Amino acid sequence: MQDSDWESILKISSATLLTVLCGSFFFFIFESEKNQFVETFFDAVWWSVVTLTSLGYGDIYPVTTEGRIVGMFLMFFGIILIGVIAGSITRHYFEVRNQKREKKRF
Repeated sequence: MQDSDWESILKISSATLLTVLCGSFFFFIFESEKNQFVETFFDAVWWSVVTLTSLGYGDIYPVTTEGRIVGMFLMFFGIILIGVIAGSITRHYFEVRNQKREKKRF
């Protein structure tokens, strides 16, 4: 892998971690006293990760409008994240393939 690939991985990972932590924070603030399933901050982190990855177990779900807005943001970010990762893997695959083709020419 090239340095630019590692930079991309670091940027994507940092953005994902920041999104999970911010989503968890706001979800916890909005839901902690109104949602019987959100007792600790880790409950909010669990919900954020499950929502971001589009798994949606249903064990914890928002009951406030604000919590649902946070959920929508995490869902959209998760879709974008999956697209970026898939695109990066595809780009890397084609770059390697093209390099092999160029070597065979000469």
